Amino acid sequence: MIAKVQRGNFMQQELAVADDLTYIVVFADDGTPVVAIEQVGRDHIQMTKANEASFNAILQRLGVEVGGVML
Repeated sequence: MIAKVQRGNFMQQELAVADDLTYIVVFADDGTPVVAIEQVGRDHIQMTKANEASFNAILQRLGVEVGGVML
């Protein structure tokens, strides 16, 4: 999986690319995880949002820490 991101605002156009990724966790500005995106197969990516029942279990399986606490 490849992720392309932009830091700052559109005018700054500070782009970054990360490749060979297994998962991405997106956090809100306050550090709360809001979405997890996983490469679960060659051509299959799964996205799970914070309001879904399996979200915390997925974060725990991925080994994601939030505020120094393993979920």
